[in-house]
Amino acid sequence: MLCVRLQAIRYVVNQMDRYLLAQREYRTGCMVRIKHFIAKLCCLVGGKLYGNYLISGYMAVKLLYVAGAVGQLFLLDSFLRIDYPMYGLRVVEQLIRGQDWGYSERFPRVTLCEFEIRYQSRVHNYIVQCVLTINLFNEKIFMFLWFWFIFLVGATSVNFLRWLFRALYWPGHVQYVRKQIRVMDATPREAGTLGKFAENYLRRDGMFIVRLIGMNMGEVVAGEVLCGLWNNYSPERRTIAEKPGRKMIVKSRANGGRMEVV
Repeated sequence: MLCVRLQAIRYVVNQMDRYLLAQREYRTGCMVRIKHFIAKLCCLVGGKLYGNYLISGYMAVKLLYVAGAVGQLFLLDSFLRIDYPMYGLRVVEQLIRGQDWGYSERFPRVTLCEFEIRYQSRVHNYIVQCVLTINLFNEKIFMFLWFWFIFLVGATSVNFLRWLFRALYWPGHVQYVRKQIRVMDATPREAGTLGKFAENYLRRDGMFIVRLIGMNMGEVVAGEVLCGLWNNYSPERRTIAEKPGRKMIVKSRANGGRMEVV
C-alpha cells in the first residue's frame, strides 16, 4: 500500500510539474513583461499562460454563486408580493414586539368559501369565512427559505473573500510553502528561494491546486506534493520559471534526457 501511495503522489507531482512548465508565456517584449507584472499583482488579470487561469475561473464561479444567492433572495421577496423589503428581518422585528408578522397576498389566511346545501328539494347557497390552515405552514416554509438564502449569501461571500485574500496575499503563500516543507523536511532553506519557488514556479495556479489537495486529502498529502515539486525545482527549471521568454528543449542522450534552456 505504501508503494502505491508513493507512486500516486509521484504521479501527481509529475503532472503538476508538466502543467506548471507548459502553461507559460515564452514570447518576449514590453507588453509581455507588463502582463506578467499585472498578473502577479491581481489574480483576475492574465490567463492560462500567466499562472492565473485556474484561480480566476474558480473565483468567477464563486462570484456567480454569490450573485445567484442574492438574486434568489430578491426573487423570493418579489414572489411574496410584500410591501416592504427584507421580509425575514421584518418578521423578526414584529415577533420581538409581539405583533403579527404581516400579511402576504400569496398565502391568504382567511377567505370566503361558497358552498351549497340541499334541504327539502331546495338548494341553499351559503358564503362563510374559512381559515386556510395550509397557508400558515406555507408562510413558515418560505420564511425559513428566506433565512436560508441569507445564510447562503453570507457563507458564500465569506468563502469568496477568503479565497480572494489567499490569492492576492503572496506572503501567505510563501509562509504556507515554508510550513509544509519544514514539516516534511527539517533542512533549513532560504526565505528568498522559497519565495521565488512560490511566485515564479508554482504561481497562483500551483498554490491553488496544492491548497485544494490539502483541503480535500489532508495537509500531509499536500506537504508531500510540495516536497516533490521542490525536489523537481532544479536549476534548469528555476531559469525557466524566473526568466519568461525562454523555451525548454529536451534532448535525448545515451545516459538519459537532459534539459536545455535556449
